[in-house]
Amino acid sequence: MQDASGAKPDFGAPLRRGPDERVRSVPDMPPRPEDSFRDYVHARVAALSRSAYLLTGDAHLAEDLVQQTLVQVASRWERIIERG
Repeated sequence: MQDASGAKPDFGAPLRRGPDERVRSVPDMPPRPEDSFRDYVHARVAALSRSAYLLTGDAHLAEDLVQQTLVQVASRWERIIERG
């Protein structure tokens, strides 16, 4: 893609604004449920796995328990975050 002068645009370059242009702030969007669930899992999976191991005494069973539980939690995640 080229402009009228034949130069290719540099999409990595910072935006240049004229003196009459202002930068408008974009309102913060609430996090999507799948993003907040992914963040929760990343933050808590190690602790959940340790707890599951203490309950089962077996690493493979503990992993299965955590996965099964997170599948159930994922299906109810929107309700969970609505209630806080």
